Amino acid sequence: MHTSRFQITVIALLAAGMGYLGSSQTAVGYPAGPVVSYGTNPVVSYGGTVSSGASVSALTAPSDQALIITDLILTASNTGSQCRGAQRLSLVSSSGTVAVFSVGMGWEYGGGTSYSSSDYEQLLVANMQSGIRIAAGDTLTLNSTDRWSASCGDAIDVDYLLAGYYAQP
Repeated sequence: MHTSRFQITVIALLAAGMGYLGSSQTAVGYPAGPVVSYGTNPVVSYGGTVSSGASVSALTAPSDQALIITDLILTASNTGSQCRGAQRLSLVSSSGTVAVFSVGMGWEYGGGTSYSSSDYEQLLVANMQSGIRIAAGDTLTLNSTDRWSASCGDAIDVDYLLAGYYAQP
């Protein structure tokens, strides 16, 4: 069997073409959501207490970064042993109210045929995949209002923990 120069050239070109097509290219990925920034540790968290009827400026996003709140923990607290009631906590930015949560304190008693409970959660844990976005340079304010309370002496406080990360605006 005799191989011509034409056949060798065609085989060489096919081999080169297949090698080019089979070679890996540089991978390029585009994030589906906000782009995390600030290096290796963009995570931020802040906690505190807000009293009933009070407002607290909890977090301010940097002027060049948005803030994404992904986790929130709220607990209702009061020192009264028979305190029961509920608090509404509104998360407010310059664009308006971005979220509203309620927590409360139940007082259960039983004796004879009577039994009562407030049906409010004293602990609220929210893990949000998409999160609550606070625009660059904006401040997140927490406003607490008393929904109702009984036998508390002092108002019901809301202890909070906010966690999230900085992202490109």
